[in-house]
Amino acid sequence: MCAAAQVWPIILAGRDLIGIAATGSGKTLGFGLPMLRHIEAQKAAGVVGQGKGPYAIVMAPTRELALQINQVRTYGLHLQLSVSIIDGTCKSTRCGHERRVHVHTDGHVCL
Repeated sequence: MCAAAQVWPIILAGRDLIGIAATGSGKTLGFGLPMLRHIEAQKAAGVVGQGKGPYAIVMAPTRELALQINQVRTYGLHLQLSVSIIDGTCKSTRCGHERRVHVHTDGHVCL
């Protein structure tokens, strides 16, 4: 069974989770799709919106993983999210709060 199928019930119930699984097992979708669902619910409730900072901050150990995590946004195109990947080449225009989802590599958080 893929990691996503195992963790979704836990995450969607609002519980915290640490997942450790092999490469290709679905970890990124395991947190990515619930994250998009949560953002959509928060937008609908008016909790998040223009000028209220980032909706999500995701930490990744490598640039390659950050790029992979960035692909999750294709599942939430209807949310019209702008995503920035912060990997040590951070430019001030890429790091601003106008970006709604920040994907950072460790040591390069520049909010």
